[in-house]
Amino acid sequence: MHSHINPHLQKKAKIYQKKKDLLNIIELLISGAYIFALYITGLSRSVSIAVSDYPMPVAILLYVLIFIPLILILFPVNFRRDYAIEKRFGLSNQSVKSWFFDQIKASVLGFILGYPLLLLLFFLFTHTPRYWWGFGVGGMFLYQLFITILFPVLIFPLFFKQRPIDDEELTQKIKALFQNVHLNLEGIYSFNLSTKTKKENAMLSGLWKTRRVLLADTLLNERNNEEILVVLAHEIGHHIQKHMIKLLVVGLVSSFVLFYIVHRIMILFPGFPDNFQATLSLLPLFAIVTGLVSFPIRIAMNAYSRIKEREADGIALELTKHREAFISLMAGLANKNLAVAYPKKHRIILSYSHPPVGKRIDFAQRYNFS
Repeated sequence: MHSHINPHLQKKAKIYQKKKDLLNIIELLISGAYIFALYITGLSRSVSIAVSDYPMPVAILLYVLIFIPLILILFPVNFRRDYAIEKRFGLSNQSVKSWFFDQIKASVLGFILGYPLLLLLFFLFTHTPRYWWGFGVGGMFLYQLFITILFPVLIFPLFFKQRPIDDEELTQKIKALFQNVHLNLEGIYSFNLSTKTKKENAMLSGLWKTRRVLLADTLLNERNNEEILVVLAHEIGHHIQKHMIKLLVVGLVSSFVLFYIVHRIMILFPGFPDNFQATLSLLPLFAIVTGLVSFPIRIAMNAYSRIKEREADGIALELTKHREAFISLMAGLANKNLAVAYPKKHRIILSYSHPPVGKRIDFAQRYNFS
């Protein structure tokens, strides 16, 4: 273990991670059991018959009401995982009222964003039953692109307040870093993450005219300028290596494979996908099949992502020449965010889209500058 990483906090981080993992598994099992029960008991079929005479948008809207009990059942699990445990481990700054209000906003937003996709899916089911899986990937890609563009200006402000950062020296250094690689920014902002958590975060969000740097106030308060530049140089590394395009291509291919396999399985069930009522009744089964098929694909995508993240770390080191800043940043994030620095290999394979902190520190220590 690197000397910058606090052993006491790592013991705490492992307990924290285990408790979160357990509640994630419980949520997955409850959700799976509930959704499967909708299908196996015939409730899904009964509801689909009852609503099938309505126009498609209304019928789908009425059908999804059967998932409200699942939301209520999962509420105690979500509360314990996302609020109680965060409080217990000293990470949350939120009150119960603030957390609950965020959950309501997130649920409403999830419905507003998800309902059009469900409508699109059923439109493709009934109008292009043989090729819905291909058109569906294209439609969801365009929709995701639209959301990515709007995220920093419409969605993110629903949860956090943004303002231009006060540090003029840091602002100029960030601008110079991005100008060196001809990457335009709409602005450089801090956001009030401290109102919700003690964790630190930063991101390069949006596309084209909405692309902006977002730095958590917790990060700005705890990290020096060299460490913050390392964070952003990592994001620039993705741009230099064209990782977004590569990940996009790999993601599209994976989505085509996923939807095609799901299509081949689901057509074994009578009425799918061209019969609206039958397909609506099969929706729980469709969700389960999609989840099972996507699991190995997600593992493969995470492995590919870890490779690209390592490449971006190399670019960050080259651009900044700040090896010690990189190491202190990674160790600091592990200590502050209670991230396990050296997780077991199976956990990395199953759930890590980035190399764990310990491996990133090891990489920086061994890195040979050009």
